[in-house]
Amino acid sequence: MSTGKQAFDSPAPPCQIGPMPPVIREARPGDIPQLNAIYGHYVETCTCTWEESDKELFSRETLARRGPRHPLLVVEDNGRLLAWGSLSPYNTRSGWRHVAEDSIFLHPDARGKGLGKLLLGELVARARAIGFRKLLARISGDQPASLGLHRALGFSEAGRLRGAGEKQGKRLDAVYLELDLEPPQP
Repeated sequence: MSTGKQAFDSPAPPCQIGPMPPVIREARPGDIPQLNAIYGHYVETCTCTWEESDKELFSRETLARRGPRHPLLVVEDNGRLLAWGSLSPYNTRSGWRHVAEDSIFLHPDARGKGLGKLLLGELVARARAIGFRKLLARISGDQPASLGLHRALGFSEAGRLRGAGEKQGKRLDAVYLELDLEPPQP
């Protein structure tokens, strides 16, 4: 796999959103190189993922294993992937089957354009439609944009593991945010 940094150092034009709204759709096998390039960029440059090795997160096999309860969505504009987001199992034990965890990663040039909010809103809607009771986000405490995005869509802090992680020589907090997807009980 080429690293995320190399993928974005190419002479491609800056990420721009065209005159038509971007499309949110299910990821396809042809998206795998762009999915891995977006994620690889953050593995190399950021604490928003605590992954430290430049590995391929996505392959045909990982896409095929996702299934309808755990979609992998992309935001596409004029054939270019601007972001991806997913619902994943929070825990493999059966008692957690009503809880999902979200992940969102944007092309570095697509940040600040409202795509994260658009994509997270779609993930929340799909999580409700699928029947999840709760949506969780596990976010590095030094990522105010990610924390703010989730809070803007109604997530609240459920807990914090202080100094739980380490990347780039920094000790990092893991902030757990939750969103109740069921209507309040009377």
